[in-house]
Amino acid sequence: MAIKVKSTKTINPLHFEDLEPHRFEDLVRRLLYNFRDWNNIEATGRSGSDEGFDVRAWEKTEAVTNLSDEGEEGVHNIKGRLWQIQAKREKTIPPARMRALIKEGVNAAIPPYGYILAAATNISKVAYDVFREEIRKKGVAEFYFWGKDYLEDQLSLPQSDEILFTFFGLSLSPRRRSRTMEIKFSINNKNKILKLIFGSEHLAGQHVPRGRRFLLRDIKDDQYPYSGKYADFDKHRRWEEHDAVEVTPRGIFFKTRERYAYLDQTRKEWDFSPTIDLTLRKHNLDRSNEARLEDEGKNAERYWRHLLRRVQAKVLMYGFVPFEDMLIIDDKGDTEYTDPHVFIDFNLHGPFQFTLGNLVQHRETIGEDKIRDFKRVKIFPERFPPVATGTVYELNTLGLNADTERSLQYVRGPAVLYSFDDKLKLLSVNDLIHIPRKEDDRSSYERHAEVTHVYEGTVATLLKEHRSSHYRPELERSAGREISDTDKVVVYELHAVTVYENLGIIYPSDDW
Repeated sequence: MAIKVKSTKTINPLHFEDLEPHRFEDLVRRLLYNFRDWNNIEATGRSGSDEGFDVRAWEKTEAVTNLSDEGEEGVHNIKGRLWQIQAKREKTIPPARMRALIKEGVNAAIPPYGYILAAATNISKVAYDVFREEIRKKGVAEFYFWGKDYLEDQLSLPQSDEILFTFFGLSLSPRRRSRTMEIKFSINNKNKILKLIFGSEHLAGQHVPRGRRFLLRDIKDDQYPYSGKYADFDKHRRWEEHDAVEVTPRGIFFKTRERYAYLDQTRKEWDFSPTIDLTLRKHNLDRSNEARLEDEGKNAERYWRHLLRRVQAKVLMYGFVPFEDMLIIDDKGDTEYTDPHVFIDFNLHGPFQFTLGNLVQHRETIGEDKIRDFKRVKIFPERFPPVATGTVYELNTLGLNADTERSLQYVRGPAVLYSFDDKLKLLSVNDLIHIPRKEDDRSSYERHAEVTHVYEGTVATLLKEHRSSHYRPELERSAGREISDTDKVVVYELHAVTVYENLGIIYPSDDW
């Protein structure tokens, strides 16, 4: 009695065991047509006189079967090489059963050229070793075992789609057409984005120029550009402005946030402040992004700059958008946002498939996997208080040696002073060192250096921290004498600043 085949929405698993035995033989025979170039294939199993096998076939060949004494060609083999095929719809084939199948199915006296055993199951290595050993004893030249995995692979091929539909009611053609359209869509998006970023369709993986900004928009939104139409826009934005920072073969990474952080890799501690988003944008993303330009942002920067320099860090957040998620790309933008617009179906991560964050410290990137082993401590306050400016000292009144004074004349970012014998004890955190413009040097200009951090240690401690033998002469030049490892030294960390009457202290914007 025929068994109804179970339907399935996917190609795996296919229920070969539910096929009626002769239908399984028919399936194997249909797959056989694409295996070799045949003269003839006979379904002997259906005739009831299969002599131990279900299908026999003759492979086309031009092999010569006899030669004359003079070496001339004789008669060609008309039918070709004989193959015998057995189809077994069995749930398991253990080694003993495998030995019996070969013994019953192949006649060693007149062995076929080739042999195929097709089964609705997979077999163990031991069973396959038995299969190979026994079939070789029979004198078969070529032999194959077609198990369940092999049959499924063959049925998934485009040329087998009609067979798959005939025996299981499934067709992969619509699925393949759909996947083809998806791939074409993704490739078109990739090429459009590359042209917008690089000016041409460059290969992915290149460095993205700064300022390649995009507006990512929710395809479901119908109120753009009026954010006030949404009461929850601050929490669930329908459009976001971000810079592309990396092109991958699958999509684009956008920089989403940049925040002040603290990272002590010696103590394995870290912290960051969510109060200020330092990311440069034409239109601020939210309140934390807007605050970077206000007094709150200036206070936060001074607080961060006054941390010990070796523990200063930043958190950089990134969001990934696959090319296939870019539903529409408008390369022109509009009067509100002149950068290209990319329409995406926003989810819980907004426009991004996923987000990730890295800590960056002095050009070293520390990933999330490493930070998991660090302890988060409380370093940053909820609100950053204003920092008063200290005393202003003239550079030439500090008693610095000529080399040190000369180096400060051209300071543009961080710097450091080393004090022995309390020579700089008048300096404190927040004090400013006024560095006047040199009249005889057109490249110099008036500037200030702010004292951002002060700490005390020994020469041995500093040498260990810097791990350089060249560091001792630098310390001795600052001291003006020979030093020992036990000598105490006060370290004054400085940073170049510009002082404005109305704006206060401004730090260089390109040193991080």
